[in-house]
Amino acid sequence: MKTIVFFGGGELLISIIDALHRFKYDKIFIYTSKRHVNEKVRSNKRLKNFLIKKKCNFIVKNELKISEIKARFNFKKIICISVGSPWLFNSNFIKKLKYNIYNIHGSDLPVGRGGGGFTWQILQEGFFGYISIHQLSSGIDKGNIIFKEKFNRKNCKSPLEFQKIYIKKATILFMKFFKKIIKNKKIMGKKQNEKISTYWPRLNTQLHGWINWDWNAEEIYKFIKAFSDPYLGAHTTINNKIVYVKECELEKTKKFHPFQSGLVYRKDKKNLFISAKNGSLLVKKIFDKNGNSIQKNFIKLGDRFFTPNKKLEEAKKKRIFYNQKSN
Repeated sequence: MKTIVFFGGGELLISIIDALHRFKYDKIFIYTSKRHVNEKVRSNKRLKNFLIKKKCNFIVKNELKISEIKARFNFKKIICISVGSPWLFNSNFIKKLKYNIYNIHGSDLPVGRGGGGFTWQILQEGFFGYISIHQLSSGIDKGNIIFKEKFNRKNCKSPLEFQKIYIKKATILFMKFFKKIIKNKKIMGKKQNEKISTYWPRLNTQLHGWINWDWNAEEIYKFIKAFSDPYLGAHTTINNKIVYVKECELEKTKKFHPFQSGLVYRKDKKNLFISAKNGSLLVKKIFDKNGNSIQKNFIKLGDRFFTPNKKLEEAKKKRIFYNQKSN
């Protein structure tokens, strides 16, 4: 019976481990990072606590070395799976594993390579989400596709809702892949079409989540939705205070001049009505950086939501890199 060696962490890994345990399969080992192991996941508990409770063998690494893995395992008796791995696997690492390493990715590969979770996909609209299981090769999210599936995400109002459906569907697809492996069936892959490939970089909400009030109402609405739960929220300033917005509705019937964008033109007990190009936004909830709800009496009629140009420029100029070394 082969040991499944996971690289990474997150909610999907937890879901897969639960599925394997229900299948009475416990030959599992996890390589994870400091960032992942301390991440709060199910029931607001850290990944470390979950793995201990499930009696999973795991090790926290900064740099991942193929020599250390070789010393621990017989490569003929393992199957390696990347689930949100913090490591970029180089060609030598993959070759030493005899190409017996696979990745689970939340997009329609080769479209949507890279990071950014589901935020990029929400910004680009579309009705479907995708799961791709592919064999790893050198390069980001490259390698032959083993399994792919799409699902309806039309009514998802946040990345969190998107993520919940994805995790459920991805776990089912992984188990289909897993059952093929344990039966020693031949795994056939389909080459990715490079002519249609796209790549999107990782995002950091604090850096990239600033609202641009020069956009039209629908663009702002999609941006707020894309940085909503489980993230801190799209943000801007009002009355010299940084505020975070997670829930809003779009009203297209209103028409405003661009100079009116960001102005609070009406308020009631439930909503703030904010003008924007080609529509308005009905904002339901506003928070501070600690996630505490801000009283709406702090905001008065005629106040303006505004984002300094410096913040908007930084959001476009700076990139985030989380990947660690493997060799």
